[in-house]
Amino acid sequence: MINSVLRPLATALLVLCFSTVVSAAQLQLSIGYDVSYLPDFSEAPYSLADCWPSVPPPVSPNDIHQFSLYAELIGATDAPEQSLNGLLADIVMSPGVNPYAGISYAAVAPNPVFDPPPPGPLGGGARSLYTTNADQGAQDLVRIAVLTDQLAAHGFDPGESGPTLVGNFFVQWDIGIDPLATLYAAPAASAPVDPWAIWEGSDSVVPPAQDFLSSNVIRMWNYCPEPSSFVLFGLAMLGMTGMLPRRKG
Repeated sequence: MINSVLRPLATALLVLCFSTVVSAAQLQLSIGYDVSYLPDFSEAPYSLADCWPSVPPPVSPNDIHQFSLYAELIGATDAPEQSLNGLLADIVMSPGVNPYAGISYAAVAPNPVFDPPPPGPLGGGARSLYTTNADQGAQDLVRIAVLTDQLAAHGFDPGESGPTLVGNFFVQWDIGIDPLATLYAAPAASAPVDPWAIWEGSDSVVPPAQDFLSSNVIRMWNYCPEPSSFVLFGLAMLGMTGMLPRRKG
């Protein structure tokens, strides 16, 4: 978790470093379900990804569900070289989904590092990809900030060959409110700064806000109808209409 000292620092970096530019690049968020845990963090005997035909999975409101947040940079150019600089994203939760207070957001651990080979403009020595990667709220998932190291970003090209893992977030599901609860990631709403930026060479620039795209929507209960019920119903209807083949003899 980012502490009270780093939080204003991250915001200051986002405010001071960004300038506006028109760019063809787009940033696509996506989320994926990982695993569910019992309150003691032992793995749950079920998965929200399973197909539950008639009733939701045996989820307790105290169970903890882990999801991954990904970012993909689409259409970045090589001249000038563009790489992901930073983003501010919200996790939008419907009624029935609550942030897990113990771990609202966990940065990628270990932080991915890039070791640019000397000689060259990138210099030598391992560099961390993320300079800031943490929850910007009071453990509430309202704001997730991600900033990249300039040199590492140009070497690692985060998100340019596919979705890059930004981190994990943890929620609980209050099944007593809404068993069809959903969540998704979106550009931070009403943020005091621009919601995303890219490195263009050594400059930080801000593409149009509409090119920062929300993620897929995940349902907390993966409902699937029972195939057998449809087969039996269909056979019954055929029998009633006399369309079933009759046995000879």
